[in-house]
Parts: sequence; structure tokens; C-alpha cells
Amino acid sequence: MTRRFTITFHDSEELEFFDILRLEDKQINEVLEIASKYTKKHLQEYEEKGFDISELTVVQKERVLTSKNRIVFGRNPDELKREKKVVVSLHSQGRILERVGSKELETILDIIQKIIDSDKVLKAQYKGYSSLSYTLTKDGDRTYKLPISFKWVQGRRQVLSVTVANRNAPPSKMTTKIAHDDDLADRMAEYRRKLVERSQKNKGHN
Repeated sequence: MTRRFTITFHDSEELEFFDILRLEDKQINEVLEIASKYTKKHLQEYEEKGFDISELTVVQKERVLTSKNRIVFGRNPDELKREKKVVVSLHSQGRILERVGSKELETILDIIQKIIDSDKVLKAQYKGYSSLSYTLTKDGDRTYKLPISFKWVQGRRQVLSVTVANRNAPPSKMTTKIAHDDDLADRMAEYRRKLVERSQKNKGHN
């Protein structure tokens, strides 16, 4: 069963969280903690990076894969794209083309095929939206990792491909397990504080 709760961002803006998973209390607290340090706009501007939350349980990972497989089952990439059951965002298309340097349609269909083939959940992240983003891969594939999120559009659940990154790429400075490293958490909190102060200062000059 999914679990709804209200997220309050640093500027007091609120957003209802509703995901395919029922998050554990510690995972909910991490999402709330991340949101409390950022405005929604700031988090979404850094959506490619995001913040890791605690390791998903085996049951949670199975739920992610089952939800994905129900959407793509029995359809090829062209059908999934045409029926808009898997949507590659314009932002994602730009990032994908930059990284793999291929023709747009061919590349998008290849990415959708990789989503179909994915069978392993690497992690979950919060990026400032009403649900989490999940990074998938195919077990044994050392080339790609595929961050996706589940979205409801006109009453239908879709898989939204966020971007594509090299599996061996170094972790981003913005990507951190904030709950497990006190020193790192303190440094990230200081970074967030400075970011917010800079934003407020810039607003004051407008």
C-alpha cells in the first residue's frame, strides 16, 4: 500500500508525496529532511543529481520492478513510445544525445528497450517531486544506469525516463546518503544553508 504524506520545503511551500512504495519511517524522515533544507525549485534544478535515501528493502525493490514490468509487458519500444506508456522528457533527450551521440529516435527507442530489460534496482532518490526516482540497470550490465520515475498522466501510470548515465561515472557531490555519515551530513547542511542564503540575497536585489 502506498503512503501519502505532506512535504514542506524550506520556503514553506507544500507538496503531497504519493509514490508506488510504502516508505519506511526512516525513509520518510530523509525525504522530509532533504525538503526542509531546499526550496522545491532548487531541488528540481538539481534533479539529475538528487539525494539518495536509505537502501530499499528487497520487497520495495521487487515492487519497483513489478510496477515497471506491468507497464512495459507485451509491448516493444515503438509501441511504448507511441502509446506514451514510457515517455522520455525533452531534458532527458538532450542529455542522452549529448552522452551517446546517436540519432534521436534510434537512441530513445534503445533507452526504452534498456528500461524493458532492466531487472535490478540500484537506489532511490528524492529530487523535489511528488514521488521518488529509481535507478535501474540490467544485472551484469556495466554500461548504463537508468533513473526513472513513475508518473500519473490522465489517469494512466507512465514510466518517465529521466536521464541516462554511465554506470561507472563517479558519484555527484550532490548525491549522498545523508542519514549515514554525520560529518558529510554537516557539510551538506552548511552547503545547503549557503545556497539558500545566496538565493535570498539574489531575491533581495531583484
